[in-house]
Amino acid sequence: MYLPKIFYFMIFRSYVYNKSILLQTVIDVTKSLVLALGVCYDACLKNRKEFRKYIVNKFKFPFVLPRGSDEMTDIITRFG
Repeated sequence: MYLPKIFYFMIFRSYVYNKSILLQTVIDVTKSLVLALGVCYDACLKNRKEFRKYIVNKFKFPFVLPRGSDEMTDIITRFG
């Protein structure tokens, strides 16, 4: 996945500044990715749980979802 270098710089700076908080929270870029997937794919699927369990494994640091597919569901429900 390609993101402009500024995103990586911002994320790295946040990580260095407070490592423990970054690991426990979902950053805005991750929320945006989840919402984009929710709009494009999740909304038209019949078996959403299976899709969410699969796609959550594709999120790597720093785009983490600590609670897995439950977190993805919460983000889509809350912001979508």
